[in-house]
Amino acid sequence: MSENTHFLGDNPIERIEDDLFNFEHYALKVQQLIQLNSNDSNPLTIGIYGKWGEGKTSFLKLIENKIDVWKKTEAQKGILKYHFNPWRYSTEEEMLFDFFDGLAKTMFVDKNSNLQKVGKGILRFSKYLKAVKISASAGISTTNKISATFEPSEIFKALGEDFVGKDITLDKLKDKVNEALKVSNYKIVVFIDDIDRLDKDEIYTILKIVKLNGNFNNFIYLIPLDSEHVSKAISKRYGDEIKDGRFFLEKIINIPIHLPRIEEEDLKYFFESKFDLIKKSLFKKLKTNKEEEFILILYEFSGRFF
Repeated sequence: MSENTHFLGDNPIERIEDDLFNFEHYALKVQQLIQLNSNDSNPLTIGIYGKWGEGKTSFLKLIENKIDVWKKTEAQKGILKYHFNPWRYSTEEEMLFDFFDGLAKTMFVDKNSNLQKVGKGILRFSKYLKAVKISASAGISTTNKISATFEPSEIFKALGEDFVGKDITLDKLKDKVNEALKVSNYKIVVFIDDIDRLDKDEIYTILKIVKLNGNFNNFIYLIPLDSEHVSKAISKRYGDEIKDGRFFLEKIINIPIHLPRIEEEDLKYFFESKFDLIKKSLFKKLKTNKEEEFILILYEFSGRFF
């Protein structure tokens, strides 16, 4: 903390040393769950539940810490990480397409030829989605929006010459991706943060990616979220009450993990640590020691203020 710092930020932690709420041990259990699941090809979605400001992103970073470094058995796959922040996009289409484009590019970082096959398959999958969107938009009538048509010529144009004349479907393209993933020796862990900040349609788009478009084998999704906020946002699509949104969310999230309760002693330690930084900065500015006043403030500490 420099002399010019006048307040403490609330950015997520980056290092285990900054884990003042003692989340590390709980996060390690989740990390081990993911590592031990590396030889299971079924897709998996883990939700990290907590309210805004309770430390979901910090908890996510603790899970990620060295998640790809552990002693493996012969049957276990390695881990490839992909981060996606949906909050940076202005439309649902941008979010959808960039998710797959970014995911495909991640596959080309490694020289593993099987992994690059996965990347090529996902690129084709993404192009197909775009082509369907283009075709559907072109076929929508202003008087009858249900009359959308999918023009094969548009799809083939987007996919490239190597697909012309072939019977193409999303399911067949997804099967190709899954075949490549099977022999790639990698488990793909996708971190999706900040869905709490999205509007209801964007939240639905992300959940659709996870459950429908992007539910490839050997994929694990890690999604921090406020379950009540998300349930309320999507409830109108599936019923009239928030409980309908909860039921739908239960179908998306395979393993819900609630942030551990922060104990009074951990809150006190957090407060004292941050307070000490402020105290040192103020002492430099005031050029005097006000230790007695600071002791009184610490004495008045109560967890209920948090």
